[in-house]
Amino acid sequence: MPTKTTERRPTAPARPVLEAERRAATAEKRANSQAEQIRASADRVREVEHKAAADLADMREDRDRWRKQAEKLAVALERLRAPVVTMPAPVAAPSPIRVAEPAAEATLTEGHDTTILFGIPSIAEHLGITERRARHLSDKGSLPTFKLPKSAIICARPETLKIWLAEQEAAAKGAH
Repeated sequence: MPTKTTERRPTAPARPVLEAERRAATAEKRANSQAEQIRASADRVREVEHKAAADLADMREDRDRWRKQAEKLAVALERLRAPVVTMPAPVAAPSPIRVAEPAAEATLTEGHDTTILFGIPSIAEHLGITERRARHLSDKGSLPTFKLPKSAIICARPETLKIWLAEQEAAAKGAH
């Protein structure tokens, strides 16, 4: 009997090996792709962190600049609120004209009033009104004020203001 020769066919285990290699290659590609995505995400995070740090530094600089500006404005405001000295105190012999305290009584010399209120703040305080109101009345010509020669300072005599107030009071009573 003749023997049968059998052809050798590829064995079954060869196919699973090829399939496993293909799966491994696909998994490696997927892993590489994911690693690349992670690296890109990490780069974006670093960029955002860097930008945030730079923005924070800019904001701190702005804050410091605004604080300095606010301090300068506070100093300027304090200067504006400080009383303005309109005339220096006399150094030589005492003069018959003196700056009156707002509530001070008039000083009389030989029957004449020599007390003068210098400046709108003194006049306003003497009358018990705001500086703005005193300036308005003076500018309007209603308040009896004057300026000394070669001076821009608005002045008034307390006695004249007293008379003016009495006239205003009388006019108000007559109107009612």
